Amino acid sequence: MKKFFTTLLAAALVSIAYGYEIKTSSTAGSDGIVKCGETVTLKLQALKDGKPIADDDLYLSIVCHSDGEEKKHFRQPADKEFVWSIARKEPGRAYAACKIKSRKNPEAEIMLKNPRNSRNRIRRHGIGFFADPDKQRIHRQEPADFDEFWDHQKAELAKVPLKVLEKVAVESKALAHKDYEIYDIKLSCVGPAPVSGIITIPKDKSRKYPAIVHYHGAGVRSAVAIVKPGGITLDINAHGLPNRQGKKFYDDILNDPARNPYKQTAEKRFEMFKFMFLRALRALEYVRTLPEWNGKDLIVYGGSQGGAQTLAAAALDKRVTLAVPTIPAMVGSAEYTIRNKVESAWPNPYTSDFRQKKDITAIAKKFDYVDGAFMMRRISCPLHISVGLYDTHAAHVFAAFNHCTDNKEKTLTGVPDMGHYAYNPIGYKEIDKILEK
Repeated sequence: MKKFFTTLLAAALVSIAYGYEIKTSSTAGSDGIVKCGETVTLKLQALKDGKPIADDDLYLSIVCHSDGEEKKHFRQPADKEFVWSIARKEPGRAYAACKIKSRKNPEAEIMLKNPRNSRNRIRRHGIGFFADPDKQRIHRQEPADFDEFWDHQKAELAKVPLKVLEKVAVESKALAHKDYEIYDIKLSCVGPAPVSGIITIPKDKSRKYPAIVHYHGAGVRSAVAIVKPGGITLDINAHGLPNRQGKKFYDDILNDPARNPYKQTAEKRFEMFKFMFLRALRALEYVRTLPEWNGKDLIVYGGSQGGAQTLAAAALDKRVTLAVPTIPAMVGSAEYTIRNKVESAWPNPYTSDFRQKKDITAIAKKFDYVDGAFMMRRISCPLHISVGLYDTHAAHVFAAFNHCTDNKEKTLTGVPDMGHYAYNPIGYKEIDKILEK
């Protein structure tokens, strides 16, 4: 059963958060889905402590975008409601999003309330809609040898025996961890780095448990101890780096152009993602060896780059039983080279060398092998995706989803007033169902 679901729900910059928020509304209704030709009105209202902002120093910086058209930028007083009406003639998405800015301190980031997580703040907020999402398609053709390529990569992985290179018990006084064994582990893997993660295993050995592997979004950071009551959870960092280091350790990598993995040439970044996906597979191989695993439930999840790894893991390892990618990056990455003025999925335009070469080069073709659009159609287990309708990735995720033609349980939840952050109502509920058995 494949279904669409929708629900309404830079370094060294100064951050300010005093109860600011952006209220949104849309005539597209709670699901944000309309037909082509239907006029939709989107509204944004900035508030502080629930009231319109009365501060002449602040203003709204607004961007509006409709797939296939140039972005429009607006600037207006913060106390004034922004209204934008548009009708899409062809299938696709449109959105309006804004930030609150200060004239006196333009470098300041005035952080906003996150409508789905009161503990976190967001830099911008907005709302979008989709016209005829079921008619979206990925236009770029997948490599003819896509399966052959990954069969070869998996064969290379198999040549490296699975070994636990390091397993260090981690002490934690957190109340949530009291019933769990926690280990910082490193696993042998093909490529330049090991699998590096932190695993939590229930101390109660009277039963067997589902296994969950969580993959990281873009960035350089440590794995953490994640507790999912009723399950074994392995959190792996994206780049095979040592865990539990100080903030400076990871910041130094990001701030060094020679070491920052995202600042390398397109060729090196392709290799980075290829080995990242292979580490995702090796992590699954490891949790299947645990005596505490129930031998049945194998769950993968993650957001953004972690969503891309989730798609790859479920596509390339048929023993995965549930995949929950949220705001997945790397889906339809090279579509912008074919569809004029359609926002590209991260990371292909991340550096100028790729933008200049575009899709006529071998590099663009290489990135097709790590494209989530082509992974998605190969997933046979239940798949529950969530994406924000004002997120850059939304158009291509909808398009890729429409190529999932089998009868397995697959859902895509579009959230009109969500950007690039993790929220997956159906997927998270499905994980909880398995853990509660």
